[in-house]
Parts: sequence; C-alpha cells; structure tokens
Amino acid sequence: GVGQMSFVKHAIFVDKNAPSLKDYNALIPYILNRFDTKKILISEGICDQLDHASPNACFGGKAGLDACKETQVEELEILEDEKLLELFKTKVELLNLKQFYKESKSPIVCILLDKKEKIEQSFNKLLEFKKHFRILVFLDTENKLENPYILVWRVVNNIDAKRDIFIKEERLGVDASAKGEAEGYLRTWPKQTDCTKSVIEDLILRNILENNPDLFNKFEIF
Repeated sequence: GVGQMSFVKHAIFVDKNAPSLKDYNALIPYILNRFDTKKILISEGICDQLDHASPNACFGGKAGLDACKETQVEELEILEDEKLLELFKTKVELLNLKQFYKESKSPIVCILLDKKEKIEQSFNKLLEFKKHFRILVFLDTENKLENPYILVWRVVNNIDAKRDIFIKEERLGVDASAKGEAEGYLRTWPKQTDCTKSVIEDLILRNILENNPDLFNKFEIF
C-alpha cells in the first residue's frame, strides 16, 4: 500500500455493480451472497501503533475478501436462533447467539461464550453442524448481540488475521475474544474503559452533552 493505506488490516473488494458503499443495508447482503472461503486472502504486514490485537507491535496479520463475482456455494439449512443455539450447546458451552442477514446465502452467526478452551477447538466441534452455517464469529460474554454497531467495532479490533481466522471444510471461524498466553499473546491486552453514569449526568447538567439515551446505548457508554 501507499502511505496510510499500508496500515489497513481488513479489506473487502466489490465490483462496480455493487450498491453504494454507504448503503450498508444493501451492501452487506451483496457481499454475503458472494462470500466464499476460497476467496479469502490472508497476509501480514505493517499495522498501526494503536493496534492491540497483533502479537507484535506495528506488525501483524491482514485479511481481504474478493466479493466481486457471484460464486456457487452449497445452500444452507438456516435454523431459528433458538434452535441453532440448542444444537450448538450439545457440543460447546455457549451463552447466546444471533444470526445476522439470515436472508443471505451466508448469514453471520455471532456467538457469546465464556472461553474454556481455544476458540479454534470450539469451532472444530461445531463443524458437525456445518450445514446450518458458513460464518461463525466468537465473542466474549460482555458483548451485546442486539448492538451490531459495537459488535463490528469489537470484531475488527480484536482479531489478527493470521492467528484468529480459521478456515476449514469451506467454513469460516473468527476468534474475536480477548487474547492471552493460551493464544501465544504475550503483550498486555487492553481493558475496556467505561464512563460512569455520574460523569455523563454531570456533563448534561453543565450543558456540555445532550441527554440522548439512544446515543449512550449505541456506543455502550455505561
């Protein structure tokens, strides 16, 4: 890449017929309908100084997806969230899950779990049910499945493509959990910094911040 482009960790490539890059509701299904694990590109290179997920400062994995052309993939048997959760729980101890874009060829299944083993091991166990999914994303229990805005932020910030992306039997697993020694991560994983409700109330009282509960919920301020 040239200049700041060299810091890019994840890139998705679409063709000229794709919806507007600002129209997420149309663009995401467009990409998922062209998703194929064979078109995932994994490399490594320079990363931003603030990237905490890579095992080494300023250098780590990068991922790309070629979604320019339609692809032939097997049709999935999509289950309701409750049924899929019940099925998965027979193999892995999960807290909850939610499927996003179920109308597409490759819904994104986000899973909350209290990690007891390496995520790749959990992913391998769930491959028994691969006819029901193509993409699994594993997250820690403090995440909120009803807030996809922050979920996306957490996923892209918490992964190193070379370490945390698993491709097996034409299925994709993504480990977006916090990392530690079990994953060979020897740096200090940053803790989440939350703002207390009293600080927000004080800012509102001083007319510095608007009292906007929707905004606070969207960004999970407290």
